[in-house]
Amino acid sequence: MGKKAEKLNPKHEAFINEYLSCFNGTKAYLKVYPDSSEDAARGSASDLLTNPIIRAELTGRIDAIKGRIPEDIIAHLKNLIFFNVSDILDDNGNIDKAKVKSNSIPGIISGISIGSKTTENSSEEKISFKLTDQNKAIELLSKILKLYDEKPELKVQNIVYLDKQDAGL
Repeated sequence: MGKKAEKLNPKHEAFINEYLSCFNGTKAYLKVYPDSSEDAARGSASDLLTNPIIRAELTGRIDAIKGRIPEDIIAHLKNLIFFNVSDILDDNGNIDKAKVKSNSIPGIISGISIGSKTTENSSEEKISFKLTDQNKAIELLSKILKLYDEKPELKVQNIVYLDKQDAGL
């Protein structure tokens, strides 16, 4: 009979989870073992990544992720396309921070700028959000779903000149 299958210890589980979030062994190792030096982390991460049990677990998880990626991308693009800015505004048309947090769609906000407006009697903070371009999301989703052919149709006209006079020569 073969050896009983080895289980991953909690630190190895944590390393795998960190690795899958950044795909950098050294960074993942340093997150799990913060007291390690960068050089030691590099070597230890390499050892862990070549460990057959950890390798098998990583391969299985990566394969599972790959299977979900197309569906996840399409779902994310749909969220970007159908996002309604009124979902994050208050009754006065101002951005409601609480609604922004509760209606959070990753990637919908592509930029934030914070400024302040000061008058003699008061100071007011102004926050501006730049939203992701929904037209680009539509274009990308259209390409993924192959809703249109990207190759433009060329119309070629053959002009045949019978003599130099017709050609303007």
